[in-house]
Amino acid sequence: MVSKSRWKLLAMLALVLVVMVWYSISREDRYIELFYFPIPEKKEPCLQGEAESKASKLFGNYSRDQPIFLRLEDYFWVKTPSAYELPYGTKGSEDLLLRVLAITSSSIPKN
Repeated sequence: MVSKSRWKLLAMLALVLVVMVWYSISREDRYIELFYFPIPEKKEPCLQGEAESKASKLFGNYSRDQPIFLRLEDYFWVKTPSAYELPYGTKGSEDLLLRVLAITSSSIPKN
């Protein structure tokens, strides 16, 4: 008797699973049809120099020699030896201080 109830339970679970899969597939197809916007494929060859002119409009005065992103190594954590000594434990970081001072604003209010 126990085996019959197990088969009934497994059959019910399988039926529920099949119904759930069928329902989700039918809903998915319905929503794809609602939100489907066909994009016409237009394949035209590029005219001579057109890509270069569009790139110059997009990128402006970009050159390949310049890095795209700034790195922290450009401004900080550069260890350079120095012959001169600054007070308060800043020996060896004079170049770093010069770079930081060059970046920061140097305008002093009159008051």
